[in-house]
Parts: sequence; C-alpha cells; structure tokens
Amino acid sequence: MEAKKQSPAGQQGQSEEQRKDSHFRTQYQIVYESFLSSPKTMFACEIETGIPRPYICWYVRGMRKRGEIQVIKKGRCPISKWDKVGFYTTNPALFIKQNNEQLNLFEDVNES
Repeated sequence: MEAKKQSPAGQQGQSEEQRKDSHFRTQYQIVYESFLSSPKTMFACEIETGIPRPYICWYVRGMRKRGEIQVIKKGRCPISKWDKVGFYTTNPALFIKQNNEQLNLFEDVNES
C-alpha cells in the first residue's frame, strides 16, 4: 500500500488555495520587515530577501494604498546606480508628515 503524504506542520485540513495564500502572506511579511529595518530601494530589498522585484512592486503597491509604506527620499540606487529611485520605509517614525494646512485653508473662514 502507498504511504499517505504528510502535510507540513500547521497545514492539516487546509486547501491548496489557503496554503498559497499563506505563502503570499509570508513573502509580504518578509518584504514589510525588510523595509522596516532601514530605508532602501526595491532592488536592495530583492537582493536582501531573495524575493523577485515584480512581487516586491506588487506588495509595495498594496502597502501604499493602505498607507503602510512611504517614499522618504529619491536618490541614486547604491546597487544599480540608477538616478531618481525611491527609498521606501515601513517605519512610521521615519514617515514624512503630511502638511494639511492647504486642505484646511478655507474651513476657518466659514466658521467665523
């Protein structure tokens, strides 16, 4: 008789789709933590984590929509030497504060 295949620990009872989702979640967390450690380019993140850059771009897109990541400066990539690349961070302490004065410029006029 054939031996029954064993699932990795913690994945018993999960469908194939759920395991794929957990792989996505794991890569997402790795990318998030990479940008949390220090500001870096996507290319630097790719070299550090081993996750392909198109995947990193996709994860960064989602993080930007949720406000979890921010470009804190533009400069020359230390690896590829390309100019005007974004240095990203997920560390809220390093985020650039949004200036909302312009958005609230005319609200006080109507109140007086």
